[in-house]
Amino acid sequence: MLDARHASCYHRVNRDDVARNDTGVMPSCGSTVRRVGMRRHLRPTRILVVEDDVEVAALLQAVLTSYGYTVEMADELSVVQASREHLPDLILLDLLMPSVSGLEAARHLHDLPETSDIPIVLMSGMPDVDQSAAQLGAAGYLKKPFELDDLLAVVKRALGSAT
Repeated sequence: MLDARHASCYHRVNRDDVARNDTGVMPSCGSTVRRVGMRRHLRPTRILVVEDDVEVAALLQAVLTSYGYTVEMADELSVVQASREHLPDLILLDLLMPSVSGLEAARHLHDLPETSDIPIVLMSGMPDVDQSAAQLGAAGYLKKPFELDDLLAVVKRALGSAT
């Protein structure tokens, strides 16, 4: 809780002040503040899974949750809305879905200002998923069927490229 002595210091803190001072200590009053960039690391990493195969979706959710990630699920029709609502740190997106192609959804997400910087990992059993990922500028791809080690490695790489 802020007392009156620190209230004025607190209100003066802005992104520019924090960016200039790597220690997180404001020279004007000596109060310690969290750097803006650290906010992301203070909460669990959120992953949005968009997968039409219920069994694969359940597996992804169980594995990622067991590794400490917060996992939200969406179908191909609600991926854009879910991305805007949850602002995930990463999206795992199936390419082949019944109503909307994963490529269409990914392009749409890249075009929206609020979701354009969210890394996307494409998932598919198609032999050219790597080419689709490269054309889209995706953070990675996961070829189905996949090993759990491959899943965890691509998630870690994609999240590392987002920071």
